[in-house]
Amino acid sequence: MSTIDDVSRFVFSTLFFPKKVLIDRPGIIVNKIMQKYSGLNSQHRAVFFFEEIMSGLQNESIKKLGRDKAKALWYKTGKDVAARYLVLGNAKKMPSFLQKITIEYVLSGFRAAGQTFALKTNFNSSDKSFVVTGNNNLVCRKTNLGDFSSGLVSGIVSFFTGENIEAETICNCPNCKIIANKKIQKKYILNIDFVRPDKYYFSLNFPKFISNSSGSGSFKDFIKFRKIVVDIDSKFTYKGHALALGEIGLFHIIARNYIDALSKKSFDDVVLKASINIAKDMFAKKINESDKIDEIFKMLSAVGYGNFFFRKNLKKITVINKWVPYYDGIFYYQQLMLCGFLNAATNHKWSILEVSFEKKESTLKIVLEKR
Repeated sequence: MSTIDDVSRFVFSTLFFPKKVLIDRPGIIVNKIMQKYSGLNSQHRAVFFFEEIMSGLQNESIKKLGRDKAKALWYKTGKDVAARYLVLGNAKKMPSFLQKITIEYVLSGFRAAGQTFALKTNFNSSDKSFVVTGNNNLVCRKTNLGDFSSGLVSGIVSFFTGENIEAETICNCPNCKIIANKKIQKKYILNIDFVRPDKYYFSLNFPKFISNSSGSGSFKDFIKFRKIVVDIDSKFTYKGHALALGEIGLFHIIARNYIDALSKKSFDDVVLKASINIAKDMFAKKINESDKIDEIFKMLSAVGYGNFFFRKNLKKITVINKWVPYYDGIFYYQQLMLCGFLNAATNHKWSILEVSFEKKESTLKIVLEKR
């Protein structure tokens, strides 16, 4: 593809125009890619994540654990994320003649959303071998650690073939190759119960009607008015910061695995620091504090985090987040990211004082206190 306009047409014709991903409701993004192979009721609640936060966590894990242990951590995490995505999509083992087309179809969704690890694929159903090649992939291009992507591929291939097929990455960024086959030594066997959604996932994440009294725009609006743009690699960017589309449980899985391997403090520090740095760039041309806070909430709503209302005084900020992405009642990542953004917007340090959740309109309340 030779121009950004060509890339944009490809992305919209692959994801949005066929309504595989629904982006026209403020605060909510719905992914229906898996419906083709798993039934009409298959849908995921999705959000866009900032590349810098995930790459920050990967680089910190390399620093603290060493490269080999970090590789194992992110491989496991990628495989868990793939399993959750497919469990939510009611995926199941496919007959041999459908395995190639099914795996390539699922990977095409990642590719159209800017995950360029799977630009080319080659699958041999007779020996269950699979080769994926790509370049300039999100996160990997900043960490030279491609094991999250190979974990994704292993999870997808294992699910649709009905066998545990491991994968490995040959990463020489910007060029990467992922090889999956039965000859690779066993690394990690999926625990499906670890990634299953709880009983409220579907009832709380897909409301039939949403009041937009917050005045927020949808992702479609942000694309239309070029607040979010598609670059030459089909990556979405907001003010120069790359965004990756993922199911809402992605960062919850990342948080659990990362904290188990390192510490909660390490996770907190990385997410807060990355969020503050992103927000400082967002506000480079803004002076008024209320304009900065307004931009935070409108942007978060557009990329799928629900609709926002807030009250602020000298000592506290109270945020009401309706139709928050719900996975199992823990909203740890969102709290930290929001805290970092507000630190940058107000030029003050805030800490999370109180968090509560009501199932009515899936409403999260966060109270932050000035430190």
